[in-house]
Amino acid sequence: KKKAFEIARAVQIAEQTAAGQNLETAAVNTKLLDSDWRVRLGVRSLKTTFPMAAQGYLKPITDHGSNSVIFPYTPQITVVHKANYNSQDPVHNNFSYQSYKNSGIDDIVINANFTVETELEGQYWLAATRFFKMLTKSFYGSGSYPQGMPPPVAQLYGYGNHIFGGNGGLNVVVKSVSIDLARNVQYKRIIYNGSTNYVPLDSNITITTSVVYSRDKLRTFNLNDYANGGQLGII
Repeated sequence: KKKAFEIARAVQIAEQTAAGQNLETAAVNTKLLDSDWRVRLGVRSLKTTFPMAAQGYLKPITDHGSNSVIFPYTPQITVVHKANYNSQDPVHNNFSYQSYKNSGIDDIVINANFTVETELEGQYWLAATRFFKMLTKSFYGSGSYPQGMPPPVAQLYGYGNHIFGGNGGLNVVVKSVSIDLARNVQYKRIIYNGSTNYVPLDSNITITTSVVYSRDKLRTFNLNDYANGGQLGII
């Protein structure tokens, strides 16, 4: 299998090797490059909303500077654009009339593969799965801050300006996360955050997201501009 960030990773490893740094660290903490096209899911305000976690349990995904999980392999992503019509069925007529109602985008489903070969990759898997699960939970309970807020709005990046919004990303909410802990793969013992965990050497994670746009963004939408490649941030 070919990793999506193979070229960027090779460049980073070469730079860190020249600097005498650890190859294992270089393989996991590949820094983002200018106009990076790799698919990633993150939260812009991660370090301010969750400052302790950003420097603690989630540190493996913040070390590369993007506040996001970079998918290690090119994921399968399904995006469905649709226009909704109401069917009008007059009597004694051979055909129905279609009345336009609205347009929309179905849930975006991301199916991603993760593999673990080293201790650091195992720690990255633990941090990434904790991050994904975090995006499905609200700030409920006396110890949560800001209390009563819904789950964080995330940003989906990848493939350039005209796919998922470029550097600004595409605002999404995470509706579900499915983590495949298969029985037919080996598990690796990982020591992380003071505890012992066993993570699969090969696993699939499916994330279901839904696009969200602000009212201002929708009010200023221009189909003529969109047709000509404009309206960045609207897929």
